[in-house]
Amino acid sequence: MSFARASRCVVSILLAGSANAGTTWWVDIAAAPGGNGTQAAPLRSIQSAIDRSQNGDTVLVAPGVYHERLDYVLRSIRVASTDGAAVTTIRGDRDGSVVRLKGGQPILEGFTVENGSGNVVPGTWKTRGGGVLFDDTVSGLVIRCVIRGNYADEGDGVGALLARGVVYDSVIEHNGGPGTPGYCQSGDNGGGAYGAGTLWLAECTIRSNNASIEGGGAYRALLDRCIVEGNRAAEGAGVSRCLVFDSIVQGNVSSSCDGSLSWGGGALYSELLRCQLLYNSTGEAGGGAAFSTLRSTRVSENSVRYADFWMNLGRGGGTFECTLEDCVVDFNTIFDTAMEIVGSLSGDEPPLKNERAVRNAWQAYTKLADEYYDPGHFTTIMGFEWTAIGGY
Repeated sequence: MSFARASRCVVSILLAGSANAGTTWWVDIAAAPGGNGTQAAPLRSIQSAIDRSQNGDTVLVAPGVYHERLDYVLRSIRVASTDGAAVTTIRGDRDGSVVRLKGGQPILEGFTVENGSGNVVPGTWKTRGGGVLFDDTVSGLVIRCVIRGNYADEGDGVGALLARGVVYDSVIEHNGGPGTPGYCQSGDNGGGAYGAGTLWLAECTIRSNNASIEGGGAYRALLDRCIVEGNRAAEGAGVSRCLVFDSIVQGNVSSSCDGSLSWGGGALYSELLRCQLLYNSTGEAGGGAAFSTLRSTRVSENSVRYADFWMNLGRGGGTFECTLEDCVVDFNTIFDTAMEIVGSLSGDEPPLKNERAVRNAWQAYTKLADEYYDPGHFTTIMGFEWTAIGGY
């Protein structure tokens, strides 16, 4: 069975399980105090409804902003909003994971989850799952949610801990980043999601997340039909140590906190099948991908930003040290201090000239030279940087 088909089966099974008969508990932040959880007298807290529920029950939540953290406390229940994530928010207090899914088949559906900081992983000092934490679940599910503005050491948006789970048809965005406490010192992996090898992300958009080390978009996760874009990390800005199928990985940037060089703009130590790696960039090697296996994948218009072939820096605008099968690799570039643009490079093969990139880059350089040429002050251009020649 293919991974794509398997993931669809898992999601279908979980959704079918959510239809089991049980008690429905109603929650409305705008309701009068003293409710008993019926539709006529809703509770005001989601956690209070969870605490009263039993396996197979459903908790339905009216629109509003709920300032609380949820813990499923080993219950296989469905917690769902009545009107969707756009109008229903669970906002944490930056004192742990906003939602902790624990138990057999817990389901969270239709919420925006924000302002979490992750739970401490037992036996360590690290936190995991800033927004949502799958903790010892058999088959948890997050569906049609927006997970944003959270942070943790591992999995700023979503994390898995000794658990199996699926995040389906959701948006994971703006998690982690330089504005979070201890960002550059934390050893942060998985800005969007940290899967520990047991988390599936299906039909999700994972964008604008940050990790200080690896996997700005996702780390050690399985991705199916996802869009991974605009994420940042020191290495593997899009995905790191992931299995990725039928997905678009684009516009991710590898850039380290301390300014040191970086690897794998789109993918690092990952396997990709029927994917597109587009417009990703890195500092040192593998603008599209590094140390990865790519099959039936397009690698196009990726780049390495800094190159110095005398110092052995700047390799593989498209791929570096990758295994490629039935791939298209074109229009990738390395920006060299000697004003040479070279195309995709795999392993130790000689660089391939990309005539279109050379022409476009040369035109850009000469335009800058004409605009800023000032004899006696700025007379030399190397790459993107003007060099002042004092006294001449």
